[in-house]
Amino acid sequence: MSLTTHFNATARAEATPTAQEMGQQLLALVQRRRDGAPGNHDLNERAIELVAKGASLTVTDPEHGRTPLMWASVHCRHRIIRAILAREPDILQRDKDQKTALDLARQYKEKPAIELLEEAETKRRAKVMAEAKNVTTARATAIRKPLRIKKKPQGRDGQK
Repeated sequence: MSLTTHFNATARAEATPTAQEMGQQLLALVQRRRDGAPGNHDLNERAIELVAKGASLTVTDPEHGRTPLMWASVHCRHRIIRAILAREPDILQRDKDQKTALDLARQYKEKPAIELLEEAETKRRAKVMAEAKNVTTARATAIRKPLRIKKKPQGRDGQK
């Protein structure tokens, strides 16, 4: 084995995955259906670990255009949903059918997922409202100058 081949093999083995690659792995994990198998516990732990390591939460699947949060909502993986929501993703992101994660949870009647997503939606709205109170508009902060309105000259007899 040449030195170059050894170096390249070692570099590939030690390379840490990018956020996008971890996002793809996370997406593959949350797309799996819950089947009651003992492996589901490991699947949840691995998905939560990927989220904690900084996996991309905006990656989507090509068929439906759904994010990991959307798939976790469809399959009611509430532990994964909690982990994803802790990173404050865009919960209003829509799939190809223009549905959000909350819409999908309601469609599949996943009550724990609905409750978690509604709570996140409420927190997001409160945050937006708090930020909106702190925003000043350009008009409110503009320096006000007195208006200098010139009167139109009138005719000789005071007629316009």
